[in-house]
Amino acid sequence: MRAGLRYLAGQPILLTAYLADLTAMAFGMPVAVFPQLSQQAFGDPPGGGPAIGVLSAALSLGALAAGCCAGAFTRVRRHGVMVTAAVCGWGLAVAGAGLARSLWSAAACLLLSGGALTVLSVFRKTLLQAAAVDAMRGRLQGVDTVVGAGGPRLAGILHGTAAATWGTSWSITGGGLLTAAVMVALVLAVPAFWRYSPVGA
Repeated sequence: MRAGLRYLAGQPILLTAYLADLTAMAFGMPVAVFPQLSQQAFGDPPGGGPAIGVLSAALSLGALAAGCCAGAFTRVRRHGVMVTAAVCGWGLAVAGAGLARSLWSAAACLLLSGGALTVLSVFRKTLLQAAAVDAMRGRLQGVDTVVGAGGPRLAGILHGTAAATWGTSWSITGGGLLTAAVMVALVLAVPAFWRYSPVGA
């Protein structure tokens, strides 16, 4: 992992890809507060009810739907653009779920966010495989594992703390908007990421 992190420090496009994924996971993954949201906004009883099932399933269904369309992704060569669009789309859809006044509108937003998460996963992993040199791909997988496993855990802490301070809906909406804003800031800081396409594309 140390070798992977040292390599990333000198590779701004790869580093931005990792930061994009960490941003989406940490700021835009509100699963930890779904129980509170389902009770406060959609009338679930204490201990759980149908609303929390709908919210949780919507994310997975959106991811599945996007995965079924993944064959179309092979024709897209602007990988940096797709990662940026996926993170921003994910964040804005999550923000919409936080503002939703009905369970089904919240589920529709989460359906979109699940689809965006699949798009992010496909293009981020493709970018990492294409942009990294052969000798470093294995080492970067160690970093990838930490980001993938640690991001949602960090999200639970951040969303739980924000919900206790500002309320559940605003913790979800604020996290989604912050996700999109940080992604835009990353692209402005590393313009080459936006322009990135694999060699030979």
